[in-house]
Amino acid sequence: MPNTVMDTINASYDRFFDSEKKIAKYIIEHYDEVVEMTVSELAKASSASEASVSRFCRRIGMKGFHQLKISLAKEMAESSRNPVRITHEISEDTISQSLQNILANKMDELTRTVSMIDEKELHEVLERLKNARSIVFTAAGNTIPVAMDGAFKFTQLGKRAYASPIWEMQIGSIGTLGPGCDENADRNPATMGHVLSFRIKLDFF
Repeated sequence: MPNTVMDTINASYDRFFDSEKKIAKYIIEHYDEVVEMTVSELAKASSASEASVSRFCRRIGMKGFHQLKISLAKEMAESSRNPVRITHEISEDTISQSLQNILANKMDELTRTVSMIDEKELHEVLERLKNARSIVFTAAGNTIPVAMDGAFKFTQLGKRAYASPIWEMQIGSIGTLGPGCDENADRNPATMGHVLSFRIKLDFF
């Protein structure tokens, strides 16, 4: 399944520079407005420079801002075929519409997630998890609850899984894995750096 522009932006977000993240965040939250904007208007709205907007477009595989707008417009036209109108509005005054908004947004999230999955990579991950003796989840900040939930779910499946909100406990758990272990942190650059640094020290000593 080919990726859309929005898929590409979401998938690449963590690798963007700070100025590019500002542009990406604005497009994600206001993509319907971006198709009517000029380069200078988007730059001003996202607190970035026009040069940053141009670089951002090339970074996501677009020839320029004009192509980005055309691609977004096509995706909007495709989305308009969906009978459920997707908005981010949630209100006690419109419970029925709010529930439809939540449902539509979740369906949209799942569709985008599936479109970004590499089947070969997923198969490799599943094989490693099936053959793993122990699984240690590492996380930092607001991803800690996700790690805790992941460990709980794997435990329910009969796997020996660990997670802790305390960083020192995470380090201690990693230290018990022994040689040949595989570290795949939560893709948080800060966490990944700590884990890899610790692993290097273990291997060295």
